[in-house]
Formats: sequence, C-alpha cells, structure tokens
Amino acid sequence: MEPDKKNYTKLKAFVEQNQIRKCTLVNKAIWSAACTLNFSQKGGRMSYLASEGKVSVETVSLDEVVGKAPLTYLKMDVEGAEQEALTGCKTILAEQAPKLFVAAYHHDGDLWQIPELIRSINPDYKLYLRRHPYVPCWELNIFGKVVSQEKK
Repeated sequence: MEPDKKNYTKLKAFVEQNQIRKCTLVNKAIWSAACTLNFSQKGGRMSYLASEGKVSVETVSLDEVVGKAPLTYLKMDVEGAEQEALTGCKTILAEQAPKLFVAAYHHDGDLWQIPELIRSINPDYKLYLRRHPYVPCWELNIFGKVVSQEKK
C-alpha cells in the first residue's frame, strides 16, 4: 500500500528489479473504508492524509484488499492513520490474528488508544511496547501476537 505517486513508482521499480513475485502493490491509502481523501504528497517519508492536502487519493481497507487470503504478519506505519487503518482490518484481526507491528508515535493518544482498539477487536492479543535504539528516537511501536490455546 503506497498512496504517494513518487514513492509508489520507487516501490514498483524495487519489486521489479529484485524480482519479488509474491507481492501485490496497491497505489491507494489505507483507511477504514473505501473513499477519497485529501493527501499531502511530499514524494518521500513525510507524505500523509491531510485536510489541507492538495491531491485527492483513493483509500481502501485492509479487509477489502486481503479478503480471506491468509495474513500472518501486519506492519503498519501509516503516518497517523493507524487507528483508521486498524478499524479497516477488524475481520483480519478477529479471524486471522496476525502478528502486529504498529507505529504508536504519531498522535499523543496513540500509546493507549491503539492498544485499546486492538484489544476491543480481539481481546486475545498480547501487546508489547518497544522503542528502537536508533535515531529518530521517538519511534515507539506496538507489537502484538495471539498465543494459541495449546501453548498456554
């Protein structure tokens, strides 16, 4: 998933150059549902959905993109849209319970609102907080996994 046109072009070239075959690229923003939102397209790491964005971008939910295909790991750093994106993958979290790696540093409330949201969808998730020991030092991430009943 990559909504920024410049980033998407780079991603597509990388996938083709490295002959990555089991990869589906989608030039849309991840959100809770399909719609069109404003987008601040910076052509780099700092692109984000914004009320004052100069470009319109289509959005899609992960439940819609993935459907019933198996998903075992979900890494999500969507520049502040994590809660909306997680809302858009309720079926995946409830039924498939993939391992999670979710950014929790874009908004002040992310540290408690994201875990509450995940646990409201699937209360079996065990959640952990980690700050990576590198610059930028503000990157806090939530890791999550469901421990199967047999292992308990």
